[in-house]
Amino acid sequence: MINAANNSLRLLAANEVIVNAPIQTLGLEVASGSSIRIEDEVRASDGNVTLQADGDIQLNDVDAAELEVNSTGRIVGEGILTISGDASFTTSAANAGTVRVTNTGPVTIGTSTIGGELYVNSAGAITQAIGAPLQVAGAISINGGSSFPLVNTVGDPSQFTIFPNGDTVITQVGTAEIPAAAYPGNLTVNSLASGILSFNEVLTDDAIVLDQANTVGGTLRFNTAIGDAVTITGTPGIIQAGPIAVANTLSLDATTAGNIRLNETRNQFSDVAFIGNDVVLNSQDAIVLQNSSAVSDLTITTGGTLTQEGSLSVLGDTNLAVTLSQAGNVALNNTLETILGQSLIGGTLTLLGSPESQVMWKSLLDT
Repeated sequence: MINAANNSLRLLAANEVIVNAPIQTLGLEVASGSSIRIEDEVRASDGNVTLQADGDIQLNDVDAAELEVNSTGRIVGEGILTISGDASFTTSAANAGTVRVTNTGPVTIGTSTIGGELYVNSAGAITQAIGAPLQVAGAISINGGSSFPLVNTVGDPSQFTIFPNGDTVITQVGTAEIPAAAYPGNLTVNSLASGILSFNEVLTDDAIVLDQANTVGGTLRFNTAIGDAVTITGTPGIIQAGPIAVANTLSLDATTAGNIRLNETRNQFSDVAFIGNDVVLNSQDAIVLQNSSAVSDLTITTGGTLTQEGSLSVLGDTNLAVTLSQAGNVALNNTLETILGQSLIGGTLTLLGSPESQVMWKSLLDT
C-alpha cells in the first residue's frame, strides 16, 4: 500500500503508468505520455484526483472529492467511482464517441459534447444542469428508454432566459457579459469555447464506459471526438457590464480555459460557485463558496465574511481580502503544500490539513 494520507501525490511519466497497489492520499495527479492503468483502489476522499494520458485510461475504485480524467484514448471504469463532487471525462479518441455511464444515485449532466450516443442508467433522478448544453450526435437513452428528461441541444446554445420564479440563465459561445441588474433568483452563467451547429456523423464506438455501481454526487461532464461536425467557436470568459445583485446562488462556468472578472466594487452576491482559469470576485456581501475551481489564480474581495460549503481547488495563487471590521480570524484547510505570501491578519491564523513540514513562510505579517 502507498500510504500518503497526510500528503498529496504527483506523478509525471513519459511512459505507461501502472498503479497496482492501493493508494491512500490527500490528492492525486498523474500525467502520462502513454496510457494509465489504475489496477487497485485510490482513496483521496478529502482531495481531488486528476488523470491525464496520451493513450487509454483504465480506472479501478476511486474515492475522491472531485475527479478529472483527460485522455487521447478510451476511458474505461473497471471499478467503482465514489465522487462526492463533480466528475469530468474528456477523450479525443478518433472514431469513438459513445458514452455509457451508471450511477447509483441522482445524476446531473453538465455541459457535454458527445460525438456518439449517450446511455445513462440510474435508480435516482436524472437532470440536466441549468443552462448547460448537452449536444449529442446520436441517440440519448435513459435506463434503456427514451431521452426524457434530458434535452439534446444541438445548435447555437447561446441564450438569455428569465424563468417565472426569477431565475436567470445566460449561456454564450465566447465571452459572456452579465448585464448590470438585480437578479431576484439564481443567476447561472455559462461561457463556452464552442458549440455544435450540426453533426454529420455518429461515432458509435465506445469512448467512455463507466458501467459499474458508481456514485457521483455532483455534476457529470463528458466530451468526446465529434467527427465531421459543424461548429462555432469563441474565447470563453465571463465579465460584467456593471454592478450586479444576486438574491440567491451565482453559478459561473467559464470552462477551465476562460477567465472570470467580476470585480465591480458595488456587486452584491453571497452564495457563489465557479469554474474558470483566472478568477476575480468582488462583493459587498459575505461570500459563501460552493464547489469551485480555478486553474490559475483566485482573488476574492468581500465586505463580509468569507466561508465555504463546498470544496475549493486553486492551482495558482490565492488572494483573499475581507474588509469587514472586527473580523480578523483566518482558518485555512489545505490538502496541498501551503506557501504563505505577504499577509495582514488582525486575529488568529489557523492552518489545517498540511503537515508542518509543508508550510512555507514567504513573508507573513501577523498583527
